[in-house]
Amino acid sequence: MIGAIVGALVGGALGAALWAGVGYFTGYEVGWIAWGVGVLAGLGAAAGARGSAGTATGLLAAVVALVAVGAGKLAVVELHIQNDQDFQLASEFTHEVLMTYVADQVAEQWEDDGVHIDWPPLPKNQMFRWREAEYPPDLWADTLAWWDEHTPQQQAEVREGFRKLHEKNIREAEQFYAEYQSHGMFSPFDAIWIILAVASAFGIGRGGADD
Repeated sequence: MIGAIVGALVGGALGAALWAGVGYFTGYEVGWIAWGVGVLAGLGAAAGARGSAGTATGLLAAVVALVAVGAGKLAVVELHIQNDQDFQLASEFTHEVLMTYVADQVAEQWEDDGVHIDWPPLPKNQMFRWREAEYPPDLWADTLAWWDEHTPQQQAEVREGFRKLHEKNIREAEQFYAEYQSHGMFSPFDAIWIILAVASAFGIGRGGADD
C-alpha cells in the first residue's frame, strides 16, 4: 500500500500540474485532461503496488484522482490571480494611481473634442492603465496641469471621490475571484470528465490497466 500511495500521489501530482499548466497558458479548460489525471493516478497506484493491486489500491487511486483534479483547477485560478497585473498594480491607491483616474477623464475630454490619442501598448496580462508610462506624455502633462489648477480642497474632494471608486473596483475584483473559487470552478459538464477520471483511476489502480 505504501508503494501504491506514493505512485498514486506522483501520478496525481503530474496530472494536476498538466491540468493547471494547460488551463493557465491556453486560457481554456481542456476537459479530457482531467480524465488523464485519473489515468495517471491509476497507473501510479498500480505500478507502486508491484503486482499486489486490488480494490483497495483502486479506491486509493480514485480518491487521489478526485483531489488532484480539484487541486489542478484551483491552481489555475490562483495562477491567474497572481498574474493579474491589474489586480496587483491597483492593490494600493497611490498618488500615481489617482492620477490615472484623472488622466482617463482628461482622455475622454480629448476624444470628445476630436483629439487623436496615440496610446502606448499595455504590458502582457494587463487590461487597464495604472502607471504614468502607460499614458502618452502630452496627455499626462495635461493631466498634471489640470490637477495643479485646483485648490488643495478641490484636490482633496477629487481624491476622495476616486478613492471610493477605486475601493469599489477592488471589492468587485475580490468578489469575482472569491465566487469563482467557491462555486464557479466546476461546470456541470466537468462532472462527465471527473466521473471518467475517478472511474479510470479506480479501474487501473485495482490492476485493470489492460481493461
